[in-house]
Amino acid sequence: MRRHLLSFAVAIAAAALAGPTTFAQTAPTTSTPGKSPTDIYVQKAAASDQFEVQSGRIASQKATNADVKTFAQMMVDDHTKSSEKIAAAAKADGSAQAPTTLDPAHNEQLQSLQKVSGPEFDRLYMDMQIKGHTEALQLHRTYSESGDDAKLKAVATEIAPVVSHHLDEAKRIAGSLQ
Repeated sequence: MRRHLLSFAVAIAAAALAGPTTFAQTAPTTSTPGKSPTDIYVQKAAASDQFEVQSGRIASQKATNADVKTFAQMMVDDHTKSSEKIAAAAKADGSAQAPTTLDPAHNEQLQSLQKVSGPEFDRLYMDMQIKGHTEALQLHRTYSESGDDAKLKAVATEIAPVVSHHLDEAKRIAGSLQ
């Protein structure tokens, strides 16, 4: 068990050290010394979900491609549900609390989305989705395999296939954009 926790913590730390470009959709852990893997998971998953909901709302309005608009609404719906599941599981045992505000890196990404329009918006949004869902999938899979809270592990196990589907759809849509 300890080895799994250590592996999980090392994976999270390595991802955080990779920087905001490669770990764009999840909250950084460099400012979380002493936090448990559960705390880190809840914070990163919640930050990712908040970004997905907020960016999805923007994309629902600004996207010019019908598939991008449909995808954006799916992000709002599915990530609202996953946020609720994570918060409920975290609250059930009192081990971790989800953040209620967007972190600076995600705010910066939202500002980037606000500055572009048309096909450029569609491409930027979908690029963010591919990067973010790749990282979110790794986060959920890692926690589902080696997390230290049974309820959150079950939620991570349930969410991972949904995130995988989002990633597949994001790649498909991005590939169709010109």
